[in-house]
Amino acid sequence: MKSQAIVLVLLLFLSILPLESNLKDDDNTLSSQVESKVSVATPNNEISIVSTYSQAVQSSLARVSDLSQYSDESLSNVTSWVAIGRIPVGLELPQLEGAWLMDIGTGGKYIVEGMQQQGIIEAAYPLLESQQIPRWIPNDPKFSDQWHLENTGQSGGTIGEDANLSGAWNSYQGAGVVIGI
Repeated sequence: MKSQAIVLVLLLFLSILPLESNLKDDDNTLSSQVESKVSVATPNNEISIVSTYSQAVQSSLARVSDLSQYSDESLSNVTSWVAIGRIPVGLELPQLEGAWLMDIGTGGKYIVEGMQQQGIIEAAYPLLESQQIPRWIPNDPKFSDQWHLENTGQSGGTIGEDANLSGAWNSYQGAGVVIGI
């Protein structure tokens, strides 16, 4: 039994040696490989704050922070941005942990991109005025109890964590559909 334990310890030790020699030979390459596998780098090797958000919030954040969807003209006129990160960079927005309102004047796109490259913020999006189109909501008296259709935080739920169906109700109201019971 003792000899088996010694053999096991030797095997473990020998299996570590190639890894240790690789670390000594090319320490920079290994760290760059690790950094490239991490989705969002943070200054203190902390977990990305975006990764702590729900999938719905992450998806929404990815959509609005894609600056290619905005025109250069609209981005050049924006003075207020929402930044996401652990480092305070503006007025704290209490609705979402790690969200900051930045008033940075015109040319904010370049400032935000620089802050992202330096690891100060993880994501950002411009606050642009837009006209919202009213959405049709069913007249069902029990609609407010159906949190999966539109979650407004009822019963202690998370606002917005629902099936996101209300947008479809505007364009499709069942014309030509017959339901038989």
